[in-house]
Amino acid sequence: MEDSKIQPIKPSQNDIRWNTWSPWLRYLGWLNLFCVATGLVYMACPDEWPGKGWFDAMAFVLYLGVLFSNYLTAYVFRGRSRLAAELFCGAGILGMLAMLYGGFSASNNYSISGKDIWQARLIADIGYLMPLVVGRWFLCKIGNPTDGKRMPVIFRVLLAVPLILGIFNFLLAGVKIFSGGKFHLAELFIQAVALFPAFVFLAVGVWLACLLNASAKRIWPRAALGAGLAGFVLYLLPVLLVPVTIWNADKKFNDAFHPLDFSPAQTKVFRDSRFDGMSYLLGVKPEPVRMIKNVEYYREETGVNQGVRLCFDAFMPEGDPQALPGKGSVLIRIHGGAWMFGDKGPANVLQMDKYFAAQGYIVFDVQYGLRDNKFKAFAGITPKQVTGDFSADDMVRQIGLFTKYLAAHTNEYGANLDSVFISGGSAGGHLTGAVGLAIASKQFPGWFADGIHVRGLIPFYPAFKLLKMDRIPTSPTINDPATMLDSNSPPCLIFQGAADPLVNPAIPTAFCEAYHEKAVQPATMLLMPLAGHASDMYFSGNYNLIFLYYMERFMAMYR
Repeated sequence: MEDSKIQPIKPSQNDIRWNTWSPWLRYLGWLNLFCVATGLVYMACPDEWPGKGWFDAMAFVLYLGVLFSNYLTAYVFRGRSRLAAELFCGAGILGMLAMLYGGFSASNNYSISGKDIWQARLIADIGYLMPLVVGRWFLCKIGNPTDGKRMPVIFRVLLAVPLILGIFNFLLAGVKIFSGGKFHLAELFIQAVALFPAFVFLAVGVWLACLLNASAKRIWPRAALGAGLAGFVLYLLPVLLVPVTIWNADKKFNDAFHPLDFSPAQTKVFRDSRFDGMSYLLGVKPEPVRMIKNVEYYREETGVNQGVRLCFDAFMPEGDPQALPGKGSVLIRIHGGAWMFGDKGPANVLQMDKYFAAQGYIVFDVQYGLRDNKFKAFAGITPKQVTGDFSADDMVRQIGLFTKYLAAHTNEYGANLDSVFISGGSAGGHLTGAVGLAIASKQFPGWFADGIHVRGLIPFYPAFKLLKMDRIPTSPTINDPATMLDSNSPPCLIFQGAADPLVNPAIPTAFCEAYHEKAVQPATMLLMPLAGHASDMYFSGNYNLIFLYYMERFMAMYR
């Protein structure tokens, strides 16, 4: 009897893919470890060191490339180890959220080097390393395929349902944001942090493909990956457009202000690059400064607004300000919030205060009276003692009272009132123009302290001529600060998002045109592609980092 022939086992599609791709996947595993090493070097080294710019660019591009390759590998080999692929996708999502949370927490905290700051930075660092370490583990697991274990159904449902709903909401917001559609609340921050939801989209797409892998129809895993890639590309656009943003900003800034060469002492504390990818991911470490919080400068004792109390925070350099570019010049920062909401400090990009104080400026983050309203949105960041029956003219007058307080206490802060800059966003941007031009034009005698010389205005997406839309009482002059432009008006540098649905770019454009007609000093607007309203809220975001590069040079030129 003839021996029966043994039929060879036909290799699976996953095995064929593994045999073809295995050399590349081994390299990818080592690249994950290399990214871990470069991340640890970046975390351990000082913020500024020779060659940091090139190292940062290499580490940032490599990190994004390795993560993208990891996700595609998880999709292709999801059948060899489903549990490992799902865990990697979950780690990627948690990593992005951890970096975002850590960066926001560190940049909006009064602490300089205390427990809160180190905890926030540690969360961001762990978030950076998590998808790399788990990605390396996943690549090892697919080399030794498992028996198809998967996450327990209950965990997958608990994680997937709310996440899918949230991702769908952000995808809808993204379409509205980048297509110029109706305003969506996500526009208050989403473009400034778009890289994080980009990779969350990709991770969710691959994760859903893993969940749908057992489907009889191959179209479903592919559709899940396609949806993830669509969200990934959509939210990656602001980062991809960084070179265009820088090129346009360079041209506008140089044409308007013709910047001179700065001294080595100045450039030592300036940003040496316009965009820092690793800072985007891990946040910018706050410099040590001195601060005094909640200094009261005004209290309403009688009348309809009795009990209103207005305060400010002061930030000063640790060393001698004369040895730094700011040399004791004053920066007054005015928060936004539609003249009805908001506050100083964490609600006003707190790290901006620390950043410029470390450069030798005396920074004052100021409260002003807000118009009381029945709408309770953002009530959590609006102190009750600052709201009342106030008009826009009252708000300008109250900031004037702050200048009088400052003039009476100049020596306590070492402030140079002959060199004052004013900056704010949205409603604060409008008040920046109104206060600065009112002081320069001397149209409101008695409202402001004598002897204050405004050297420059830096409004962010300024809400000029929009007070009536929000039903805020105002005089025509305060509503439209351009009416106060004259030969004494200081130079002006404006931050504006091209996709801002609340402050149309035509508004600051018209303001700049009025500047060119009436003022002697220059004014220009740096238009940020795809940026919406409040795109500077994430201090380490691409829009804010780029603008900081020009803002610090603008202030050093006109100080």
